[in-house]
Amino acid sequence: MATANFTSEFAQEFDAETGRLLRRRFMWFLGTMLALWALSFISLAVGWNRISQSPVHIAAFVGIALFDISVYGWFFWRVRNSKPDKPAVLLLTRILLLYIGAMGLLNYVITWPGSGELSRVVPVATINFGFAFFMAAIFLPWSPKDVLRTVGLVLALHAIVFIAVNLKPSLTWLWLALFPAFVAPGFAVCAIKHSSRMRAFKMRFLSDRYGEVRREMTDARRIHEDLFPEPRDVGDMVFRYTYQPMRQIGGDFLFFFESPGIEGRVPVNVVLLDVTGHGLAAALTVNRLHGELERIFAENPHAEPGHVLGLLNRYVHLTLAQHSIYASAVCLRIDPTTNELTYANAGHPPMFLRGVDGTIEELDSTAIVLGACRPEDFHADPQTHTFMPGDMLIAYTDGAMEARNDKGKCIGRQWLTAMIAAANCEPGDWPRRIIGELDTRRHGVPEDDTLVIEVQRRLATDAAKRIGSEREPAEIR
Repeated sequence: MATANFTSEFAQEFDAETGRLLRRRFMWFLGTMLALWALSFISLAVGWNRISQSPVHIAAFVGIALFDISVYGWFFWRVRNSKPDKPAVLLLTRILLLYIGAMGLLNYVITWPGSGELSRVVPVATINFGFAFFMAAIFLPWSPKDVLRTVGLVLALHAIVFIAVNLKPSLTWLWLALFPAFVAPGFAVCAIKHSSRMRAFKMRFLSDRYGEVRREMTDARRIHEDLFPEPRDVGDMVFRYTYQPMRQIGGDFLFFFESPGIEGRVPVNVVLLDVTGHGLAAALTVNRLHGELERIFAENPHAEPGHVLGLLNRYVHLTLAQHSIYASAVCLRIDPTTNELTYANAGHPPMFLRGVDGTIEELDSTAIVLGACRPEDFHADPQTHTFMPGDMLIAYTDGAMEARNDKGKCIGRQWLTAMIAAANCEPGDWPRRIIGELDTRRHGVPEDDTLVIEVQRRLATDAAKRIGSEREPAEIR
């Protein structure tokens, strides 16, 4: 359907441009033919005393010339004032060339010396039409199909005249056989011009559409990124992330929600999603899931991770799975009042929980991907861990694991485990640091979207220093 719409749009715009060009070029053709007619008339008039002609022939020639000028003038006026569409202009061009073919025969029969010998009249009339047709081919943006229709009408006219005036059968077949040779140059010009104009228009069309798509993708990315939460500090918790889409926009998404609680000890909820596919289609799916998450937490601000994933699975299974769209997701809730981290993981890569003492624990998947099974068969199986001041959680999408090195092998998550175990970063710097290391190890451009998040609880001393630095300007004033 999309291809058909694109092809139809291209054909319509090309047809519209051809119509505008045809009107303008048709008037140029008429003006040129009038000028040539005038030069021909003057040259014959100058040399008329050298040609034995009766007054009847002279009057006939002058009358035909004036009639031709009137006809060309009417066509010019008709196209200039009424501005007909493309089919109407094509019809006018066929009528004009049919008229030129007919008048060529009539003119030479009436005015040419010795016109009784039609064997001398026919080639001159055919050559005359061939020249007029060649001039039309130079000016008019005809397609080969339009050319064949026009030439076919004139050829039929010549055949009728040849038979009507009892031209010898041998001469009739001879000139009908030679007729294509007289119009071949004009046909070649039309074919070459049409092909060249089609290629040039296609390049302009694709360039314009590419520019429109780029602008629309830029707007779509801006809207898509507006859905992402702002990095923030909530009490003693630091929430940061870095997002690197494979294309301008992608299918990774992050949702953040603060549940009602005591000031300074507000439970935070984080949902990390990775939709199948890339680009605009995945981003549109993300937009729908964002709306569903807003609905879930608006109806229940204290929704538990297992309940959230169950509702998301229901939504994806009923609305998206039929289009072969699924999603992996991890939903976590950190409550500083109870010092607990509760999470549920639906087919998402394991998270890393780094304790204040440097120990690392992998938090594996607890359920299958969203949408793969019916709501009644989905079991989120949430897990709970201690999350004390100084502890840190790193979560990511599979782009961080599936990146390939210069040997074509996946980097895997072993390097990520080793990095988290050995490196030391300031709170909030981990996502940027991980993406930077990934870029140095990856060979070539990213082949998948990558999103890395960090949730860390500051130690009491770090939190006190941060609060003091925030209050210092007020105390100075």
